[in-house]
This record gives sequence, structure tokens and C-alpha cells, in this order.
Amino acid sequence: MKIIYIANNWIDDGSSAIYATYNVWGMARNHMETHLIVRNVSKGDTSSLMETYFGLDVPENLTIHRIEKRLKKANFEYYWKASKLVGALSDENTVVISRTPKIFPFLLRSKNRKYRIFYETHNFFHDLDRRDDLSRKNFSLRKTALQEKMTLKKIDGLICLTNTLKQLWQEYVTLPVHVIYPGLLPPRQPKRDHQTINLAYTGSLDQGRGIYQILEMAAQLPDNYKVYLFGGKKDREIEHLNQLIAKNHLENTVEVTGWLSQRELQKRLSNMHLGLLPLRDNFFNRYLTAPSKFFDYLAHSLPAVASSLPALDELVVQNNLGITVDWDQPHAVAREIVRLMADAPKYNILSNSVYRFAREHTWEKRGEKIRHALFDQA
Repeated sequence: MKIIYIANNWIDDGSSAIYATYNVWGMARNHMETHLIVRNVSKGDTSSLMETYFGLDVPENLTIHRIEKRLKKANFEYYWKASKLVGALSDENTVVISRTPKIFPFLLRSKNRKYRIFYETHNFFHDLDRRDDLSRKNFSLRKTALQEKMTLKKIDGLICLTNTLKQLWQEYVTLPVHVIYPGLLPPRQPKRDHQTINLAYTGSLDQGRGIYQILEMAAQLPDNYKVYLFGGKKDREIEHLNQLIAKNHLENTVEVTGWLSQRELQKRLSNMHLGLLPLRDNFFNRYLTAPSKFFDYLAHSLPAVASSLPALDELVVQNNLGITVDWDQPHAVAREIVRLMADAPKYNILSNSVYRFAREHTWEKRGEKIRHALFDQA
């Protein structure tokens, strides 16, 4: 059994590199020869980066191939080199998984293809008319949509992160579809005192992520509550948010940390009580999302306070992993949070439910599910 996984930049400050790295680590831990192909945007030894940034070892059967950028047309160069490397590495018992359809035209050019190809889809370009979350349907997006439509007729299947996403794809394709939830680190169930209630948000700080709703909600919280925004990639983004915090006199209630390494983020999350998911109502969040921040919360037994949208209802409500609220009503969200934290039995039931769920959805167990879906059932 051999897996070749194709991602994008490694390492950069974003969830894509984090997801891909933990994903292949979990596969390799299940005794599969595993290769991660990435565009190199970092300096340093691979093993050292894995340890310092992710807190991971490098299993003997995991190889990370870091392709250097040399030409101006970096995408063409990267996908061409990656497809050549796939050809050299693969045999009849190989599965190639890509997070992007952009490489499929390169992979499908091989006349004597030995390997199977699966699309681990975190997105959807098949019908751009439905994408109310995209302000501009430019040439690049339409090109990607065409690539997706043409190449998905020739690959071997899809891996979807939720059943909600599977149902969407089944409106358009007849391919085999495997639903495998994202993974998470081995979960913890730390003891927490409730003198100060800490609320966590992780990720980007742009307006579309519901940050303004979090600030409005924070202004309604009692004095013993503290909101931590674990994110912010750009200095001007952090500076702008700190100005808003000062303007609204929230300096003692809200703290912006800037972007943290995975090691530091996991350390800070162990001191939180709830995880915030203020997602806007748009196509992406209704059907495509399986937020990495949500799975970070699960790893620390943190119930979520999430928007009520189909994909989040599947994850949060059906599995009893938190509460759903209307984040367009920040005052009401604050009341719901205070009510939950005042109800210790309910909070403990949710936290215990999160811990039980998390134990069954580690990255290592996700690797086992991938092996079963792609090899044992093949």
C-alpha cells in the first residue's frame, strides 16, 4: 500500500499545510508507505520543522518531497514536477490523493497510469452560479471549474469531509464517494476552574470570519469572561483589530495573540472553556466547511458555540458537541454562553461528549479509515 498526497505550500501560516501534514502523518502511522508532495516555501531541515512547528516525529515510512520554485509560472512548474515525481514513485498498489483539481490534467496525461486518483475535496467549483460566497467569478475560477468538470469524469473517487458535502457532490457526479471526517490530535480532558471563563477563536481575523460579531458579543459578557483570538497573519490586521478593541473598551476582555505555531496553540487551548465558530451564512459555510478550528477545539474537549448551518449542524448538533446560535445576534449569543457556563451539568455532558467523539477521530484513526476505504474495500 502506497499513498502519494499532493498539497500546496509547506510550511506557511495557514490551515492547508497543517491539515496536509497531520493527515499524512496519520496515514504513515497506519503502516502505509506515504509521500507528501509540496511546494517548498520554508527553510530548514524537514525533521526539525516537523518537531518545532507541528510537534511531530517523522515516521520511517513518511517522506516529504519539497519542490523548489524556480520559474515565474509557479503553478505550472509545480504541478508538472509533482506529476513527474508521482510517475517515478507509483506502482500498481498506489493511490494518489490531491486537495486540488489543478494537478489532475497533468496526472491524467500518463498513457500507462498504474495508480488510482482520488480528490479529497475541501471545495466545489462545478457550479459557480451557486457560489454566493465568491464576489468575482474570474478567469482563474472558471478555469478551475472547467478542470474539475473535465477531469472528475476520469478519476477514481472523492473523499468528502462531511455527509453534507457528499450530498452536494452527488447532485453532479456518479463517482464513489467516501466520507471521512478530518482528524485531530490525541484529545485531552483538562481540569478547568470556572472562576475565569476563557473563550477561544483560532484562525484568520478578516471580517468574513465573524470577528466583529465576536467583539460585539464580548462587550456583553460578565467581568470574569475573557476572549482569546488566536490568529492574525499580518501586522496591520492585528493593529486594526487592537484599535477596535481599544475603541470599544475591551482591552480587559479580548486579547489578540497573532499567529501561533501548532505547539503553542495547543498549549493555549488547554486553558480554554469554549470554542467559537461564528461562520457567516453563505454557500461555503453551508455545504463545504469542516473547520480546522473546530477540530482543534475537540482535541481539548471544548464544546463549540457555532452558527446553525447544514455542515455545522451535522458536526455539532448531531454529535452533541456544542450549541448552535445566531451569530447575527451577538447579544443573544452572550446570553446563551453565560447560561451554558452557569449550568455545570449540561457543560460537563457536552465536554464529555466532545472527549468521547475526539478519541474516535484522531489523525491516526483517520489514517486507518483511509486505508480501509481505499485499500481494504478496493
